[in-house]
Amino acid sequence: MTNKEVYRQAYDEINLRGLSPRTVEEHLGKLTLFLQSTDNCKAILKVCWK
Repeated sequence: MTNKEVYRQAYDEINLRGLSPRTVEEHLGKLTLFLQSTDNCKAILKVCWK
């Protein structure tokens, strides 16, 4: 799954739960940070393991 697909699925799942807009924003913000950090780790590993 791409990051966009993960984000979209999480967005749909979170909205199904009927959470407040602020809670939705917090969850999606944390997910965004996590996805960015995993991308950074992948990039670092590619450079280190050449």
